[in-house]
Amino acid sequence: MKKGIMWLIVLFFVFFNLNAQNNKKIRFAVHWLPQAQFAGYYIGVEKEIYKKYGLDVEIIHASPSITSQELLLDGKADFASMFLSTALLLKSNNAPIINVAQLSQKCGQVLVAESDNIKVPSDLNGKKIGIWRSGFDEILMSFVNKNKLNIELVLINSTINLFLFGGIDAMNTMWFNEYHSILNAGKNKEELTTFFFADYGLDIPEDGIYMLQENYHKPTVEKFVKATLEAWSYTFKHKEEAIALVEQQMKAHYIAFNKPHQSWMLNRINELFEVKDKKYINGQLLQTDFDNTYKVLSDLNRIKNKFNYSDFYFGIR
Repeated sequence: MKKGIMWLIVLFFVFFNLNAQNNKKIRFAVHWLPQAQFAGYYIGVEKEIYKKYGLDVEIIHASPSITSQELLLDGKADFASMFLSTALLLKSNNAPIINVAQLSQKCGQVLVAESDNIKVPSDLNGKKIGIWRSGFDEILMSFVNKNKLNIELVLINSTINLFLFGGIDAMNTMWFNEYHSILNAGKNKEELTTFFFADYGLDIPEDGIYMLQENYHKPTVEKFVKATLEAWSYTFKHKEEAIALVEQQMKAHYIAFNKPHQSWMLNRINELFEVKDKKYINGQLLQTDFDNTYKVLSDLNRIKNKFNYSDFYFGIR
């Protein structure tokens, strides 16, 4: 009897190890350092949701010195997350990338200014506006052009200090990140004027998942996308568990962890990913969103080579 039990145990471990070896290895580059913006991916690995779909996923973080798109194009990642506008610009420069899932369904960028002297867009004339040195200026510049503004762009890294100490009059921020950091620094909402770009005809969604078209393998892509969507669904239902995992990731990378800020971030990501007044299938890039983003970039003369929706989107329809 004991020998029978021992053989069962041995067979179980042999089967488990063989199954683990058969999991397809996936390198997934996310587009910034560890934070709650990527909580769903951490959950997917930790809760073995990816493994359930036969995938062994390694998450690679971009940094100020290397972007997720560089990791993808250099062959150091199989999938990468990035903004829709970033991906369209790459595609227009003949980068062989395709979108396989669109997670964000709403623009999360907001221009923040001091309310004592800036209340409407025209008040921004002649003002200094901070924008990230790493890019993402397309929506801001479209807003500037639409409102016929004459402004001075000031390149900044990731700090909000220049805005807090009056070095700039307004700052481009992410609703889930820098905007909340400004509030955490002591500014009250009443002291600020916020221009949510989504309210100005610039509702361009951000976070999506991309890969090189030459590596597209439909069964693998479908498994990866389904597992990712399941992981995010779990994350939004178990936010405390997800934030604890974010804390582990941030501390492992020697990044200061602030629970209220990361909780704010996850709640806002939830709202950007699950837009209630919009008709779409979870994980889908709508053609209307593609067309709107493409037009914004075209109007700014950023599209170098033309392409269409079917050339770019290979995801859920």
